[in-house]
Amino acid sequence: MAIAGWIAQAKAPAAPAAPETHVVTVTYVPMPFPVVRDFMDYADKYLVPRDKENPHVLSVKYLVHSWGAADQTLWVITEYKDMAGIQQGQQWDDEQLRKIHPDSTKRTAIRKEFDDKFAQYFAHHVDNILTGQVKRMKPQRNQLNEKRARDRSLVTRPSCRWGRLSRMALPYGATIFGAISAYVYPVLGHFKSGLVGLNIPLGLFFQSQTCRSQ
Repeated sequence: MAIAGWIAQAKAPAAPAAPETHVVTVTYVPMPFPVVRDFMDYADKYLVPRDKENPHVLSVKYLVHSWGAADQTLWVITEYKDMAGIQQGQQWDDEQLRKIHPDSTKRTAIRKEFDDKFAQYFAHHVDNILTGQVKRMKPQRNQLNEKRARDRSLVTRPSCRWGRLSRMALPYGATIFGAISAYVYPVLGHFKSGLVGLNIPLGLFFQSQTCRSQ
């Protein structure tokens, strides 16, 4: 066969896969510190629980200016898998608000409280959408703990259910146990686990781990 035929039949090398990226929104709000404290109370009550449970939100941070420029500001930084996650996350949040507060009067009161206390500051907010490669992002501590646990083959990610006790068997007659704490409605809970049983070194090995309610 002619060399030209070999070249024609040869497969083109596969293009390298594009690096995985995440999308991060950054909202900057000029806001006096006393108002920021009031907003944090409002967020703890109405926003943060839904943020933690939102399946489209990878991480979220409510930050207060501490050093640098003299401006008194509030920053909200939210991480999504991709651009579509921004709209999907907002839609999920709106639906969840209706489930938690089916009474429209209550939802109107929540919105009115926001408008009365904070709307004048959010009217001057600035939004930015950033993109970053995942390989350059450091995972949060709970993600690192889970990876280390998987690497050591010590534990399997527990099957968590809101408000119940989780228990599973481990090698060498050990058990893993823990209780989940949550808000009034299901949100991200804190799972404290320990290893006990036979053939375990003196002392207890404790691991802090978070898991979504199912």
